[in-house]
Amino acid sequence: MCLRTLCEDLGKFETSSENDDDLNEHASKLFAVATERLSSYEASLGENTLSQEDVALVMKVTVHQQFLTAAPAMLSWILEILDSKQQAPTTRAKAVKALGDVVSADNRVMDYPGMVVGVERALQDDAISVREAALTLVGKHMVKDASLALKLLRMVIKATEDQGSSVRRSAIKILRDCALVIPLEHSDRISEAYRAILSRSTDSEESVKGIVVRLFKSLWFDPVAGEDGLRVERSPTERAESLARLATSVVEASSSNSSNTRNLIDRSHPLIVLLTDIQDEVNQSKRGTANREELRTATALLDLFMYDNGDSLPYLHAMYALVLSNPKACIPESDPLRFLRALSPHLRRAPAQQGSQADTRSIAEEILYTLGIITHILGDMEDQRALISDIATEMTEDLVDLINKARMSLRILDQFHKSPQQFLTMVKK
Repeated sequence: MCLRTLCEDLGKFETSSENDDDLNEHASKLFAVATERLSSYEASLGENTLSQEDVALVMKVTVHQQFLTAAPAMLSWILEILDSKQQAPTTRAKAVKALGDVVSADNRVMDYPGMVVGVERALQDDAISVREAALTLVGKHMVKDASLALKLLRMVIKATEDQGSSVRRSAIKILRDCALVIPLEHSDRISEAYRAILSRSTDSEESVKGIVVRLFKSLWFDPVAGEDGLRVERSPTERAESLARLATSVVEASSSNSSNTRNLIDRSHPLIVLLTDIQDEVNQSKRGTANREELRTATALLDLFMYDNGDSLPYLHAMYALVLSNPKACIPESDPLRFLRALSPHLRRAPAQQGSQADTRSIAEEILYTLGIITHILGDMEDQRALISDIATEMTEDLVDLINKARMSLRILDQFHKSPQQFLTMVKK
């Protein structure tokens, strides 16, 4: 068997084998044969002529064998260097970078026992340089591997609360990119990542707040989301669904478990603060396209609410958040009454007297948020009374009927920030 044949055999086996142990065992046998042939000088010079591809393949497997043999000891040694009691900060930071080089050689190293513990230790290090290096290490690989992103997500979420603003900025960017690569079947984890980012919308550091604003503006109101190389095209419907998922997630997180009906979020909520900041940036940029994209997202939310046969509450949550921060997002110039016409019929849905508690709560919450959206739209259109007079009269009749039909409706309206009398007075004007 000549060396070229050995290399061809090794290449075929490497392509077909999924087991590293099998590959290494096969390679060892081939190398033993090759060594024997060379040492006995029985092969001719022509038979032993190797191409560059053959040499590269031999080197690859040889290095891989040596790496797998040395990796446990190497990792153990590097992880020991991360001990803050024995090593200087610069040494610990270099150790983390060395870990990154090891992972770059074979990302399966992330599965080694102690690796995650070592990274967690580095993320809690007293030195900011070590924490930054640890985030760079995990972030580089999380954005390429959805399973790794899911595994280490909470570790990075914790880093968004780091004392160092540079660490918080890095963690936010990593979470942004991970949320774009994690499959939608893990939507709860995506929402978890976005909630962590959202919590920094009131950050004390302006540079951190700026990243959060740009991130969500891109996610919800730009045709293409992402930056720094990772960019994903998204339709208005996809952007609307993303906003709806996060809006419902924060509404649920803000609600008391003992409450029969979730209260409306107010202007001090991080989501509303964020949407207001996004609107301020749009206004400062004076870009008409940004306002049009915001209207497209709002319109997509309305369409999803009207025609989606599933749970419609998330779309109401998102519309309410939008209208609270910028009512004009739900008042198209081409058809100012579109949202009012679409939403007002839902005021006629009274909670069933004999319905289950879950059904009653869902309908009650739908009415509550519909009222909230309508009220803010009407408030912004107060100078267009002639335009809204007819639909306002219809809504007044619907609301009176709603109050008369169910006692539950009174409790709904009591939770609303305007009393029924104030609302009726406003729409009658």
